[in-house]
Amino acid sequence: MVGRHALLLGSTGLIGGHVLARLLKSDAYRSVTLIGRRHPDVGHDKLTTVTCDLTSLSEYPKAFCVDDVFCCLGTTIRAAGSRSAFYQVDHDYCVSAADMARQAKAKRFLMVSALNAKPSSKVSYYARVKGEAERDVVAVGLPSVTLMQPSLLEGERDELRFGEEIGQAAMTLMKPFTAWSKADWLSIPADVVADAMVGAALLPPSQAVERIRYRGMVALSDKMRSGQ
Repeated sequence: MVGRHALLLGSTGLIGGHVLARLLKSDAYRSVTLIGRRHPDVGHDKLTTVTCDLTSLSEYPKAFCVDDVFCCLGTTIRAAGSRSAFYQVDHDYCVSAADMARQAKAKRFLMVSALNAKPSSKVSYYARVKGEAERDVVAVGLPSVTLMQPSLLEGERDELRFGEEIGQAAMTLMKPFTAWSKADWLSIPADVVADAMVGAALLPPSQAVERIRYRGMVALSDKMRSGQ
């Protein structure tokens, strides 16, 4: 397992930042490449950065010549400025990255999605976009796709997401009474999702497409943190 190479998209995001920290710490990875417009202010011997607009991913095929591609891209309509701009980040860039990974013969493609991802959703635009992203990434034909499906995320963001802040507060109050259930809808710390994402990459895939929710993420994170 020693000597793997990883590519990370979305390294400045809540989960992406934790994925980067875990990859740099892991002895299993010899190199980590970041691709995007911005990069965190982190220095490390095995770190390489490729600065580009994500509309230009096809111009950087060599960056995708890795074992594992971690896609942690995500925004909100408010931050993006419009529905079309949101769709571009949460769908188009993800599908483009998956296609580049396939062409470069990457072994694994791991993507942060959402618990309520559903391409046919008529209630939630967010759920529909996430569902369409899942559907279209899978359709690319990669050998292995892992979709992380958390509910609300716990952690400090650079941007304020008011709806999530309210939901997070409610979940925090309820969690002492409901955590025993390990239900998929429970909120989950972003670093647990990140640890689980890296942990999943280091295990042989059980099937071509895996969807990992609360219980699976907690189990993988625990395994990573115990050093197993």
